[in-house]
Amino acid sequence: MTASVASTIMTPSQTRSKMASILAALRNPIISNGLCVLSLLAICLAVIRSDLSATVRTAITAVCILLIAGDTAWLNYFAWKNPRFLAYGPDEYLRESEMAHERHMAGKQ
Repeated sequence: MTASVASTIMTPSQTRSKMASILAALRNPIISNGLCVLSLLAICLAVIRSDLSATVRTAITAVCILLIAGDTAWLNYFAWKNPRFLAYGPDEYLRESEMAHERHMAGKQ
């Protein structure tokens, strides 16, 4: 029984790599915007089901809907302006820019 417990415990390096992969995924604009919309919907539903007065519920629901619309507009703006940024995320986009610069500089020499 001790061996099975020991095998399921993650080492600090495994924990860091797992956390690094989660943070790398969150840096992707599509994933972070999706989480933003889901969290705003959760807040909105929690407020609707709460015992707050009707005017407060209406106001908070309207603010949540406006924030979701703003987030969607921001994502669509980036999709229109530079769709590669949405697909790759910032790290891959910067690396691609560095590689293009290196190719350009190699051609000048």
